[in-house]
Amino acid sequence: MANKEGIYHYFIYYSLGARDEDEVFNLTLSLMQNILHRTGVSGRLLKKNDLANTWLEIYEGISDPETFEIEMETVSKDWRNAYDTMGLERVTEKFTEFACLFSKN
Repeated sequence: MANKEGIYHYFIYYSLGARDEDEVFNLTLSLMQNILHRTGVSGRLLKKNDLANTWLEIYEGISDPETFEIEMETVSKDWRNAYDTMGLERVTEKFTEFACLFSKN
């Protein structure tokens, strides 16, 4: 077991409902590309297996959460109006890794 205090992971989830998946995908991909450009952090986009209209953005390994959150807020302002117009509410959760098991391989 290893302790990685000070490393943060962000999970942003939302439900598309009946919204156009292609429109939300293109908007989200553009947002994620801008987050990468501003912060250097690559995000991942996942769909929930049993509920495909629930999506999750993941940004991992953040060592400077203050700067990341400021940059994320700056970038998100440009997209917030589009998400609001679609009626999408993005919920952000921040986690800190405190334990990890490693494979012997």
